[in-house]
Order: sequence, then C-alpha cells, then structure tokens
Amino acid sequence: MQVKVIINACAILHNIALHYRVPHPEELLREELDGVEEEHFNPQREGLEVRRRIVAQHFP
Repeated sequence: MQVKVIINACAILHNIALHYRVPHPEELLREELDGVEEEHFNPQREGLEVRRRIVAQHFP
C-alpha cells in the first residue's frame, strides 16, 4: 500500500473524529483513571512486574 493512501486515510479519520467530537485517547485514559491514586498507577513499575513474572515463568 502506498504511503500517501495511508496518510490520506489517517487525515480522513482525524477529520471525522473532530466532526463528531470524539475525545482524544489521552482524555479517555484520564477519565478512566479518575479516582485512582497516582501511587497505585505506575506503568513502569507494572511493566517491570510483568517482565519479572514472564522471566520467572519461562526461565526457572
């Protein structure tokens, strides 16, 4: 597929989202995390925990 086709499709989807006032994904994430204390949501810590579990499971 040509790059220009992908870029045009992205632009069209972006304009549709603006027209229908679809919230930005970061805004949706903020809404989902409302009420969750920041100390409980630490992507880096959670990622390290997942990596530790994978290593423990597959490389005992």
